[in-house]
Amino acid sequence: LAASGPSEVLQRYEGVRYRIGEGDAMPMLELGLRHMREGEEAEIFGVSTMAWGPSGLRAASEAEQPIPPDADLRMRVTLHEVLPLQGDAPPAWEDLIRDVAWRKASGNDHFKRQEYQKALRSYGAGVQLFSDTHIEPPEPLEEANREALRIEALGLVTDCGANLAAVHLELANPTAAKEAARAVLELCPDHVKGLYRMARACLLLDDFA
Repeated sequence: LAASGPSEVLQRYEGVRYRIGEGDAMPMLELGLRHMREGEEAEIFGVSTMAWGPSGLRAASEAEQPIPPDADLRMRVTLHEVLPLQGDAPPAWEDLIRDVAWRKASGNDHFKRQEYQKALRSYGAGVQLFSDTHIEPPEPLEEANREALRIEALGLVTDCGANLAAVHLELANPTAAKEAARAVLELCPDHVKGLYRMARACLLLDDFA
């Protein structure tokens, strides 16, 4: 990812996943992806209004440079895989785990860049994945494996919920933060980040009951 003009690489992304139409990918990237096939590599150019516009984008680590405001960008993109849409059948357990892990990772990246609305969507989607399904692996699996898988799923979902509370705190919405933390603690009463964010929300609300 480079600014137009002198060739200077500002940021690199590897193993990033987007769902077309959700608004996670900036417009120039989403438009480019819609016209690519698996295995293709493309160079995409976009004016600032199709990239991050006047706000630019913060760096997520010291290895990156921020995207300046109103920067026209050039991207080199490789499309590794296109995942099929799920039909009406319930998703497989492996797909649920893959999706919630993706939502957590995506939310973490948005949070580091202070893209809080995108972080809200990512973490919220991660929590929602198991909202209609009890966090219990399918019966055919051996009992020992089922328990390990349940613990893995519980950890991912509660992490998404606790991070959702953190975003609400950054957005000065302690009521929503408290509710997100409460949902985490109902699933895992000892979740450290859930406890901490519940305490912060209650402090801001003067709620010591």
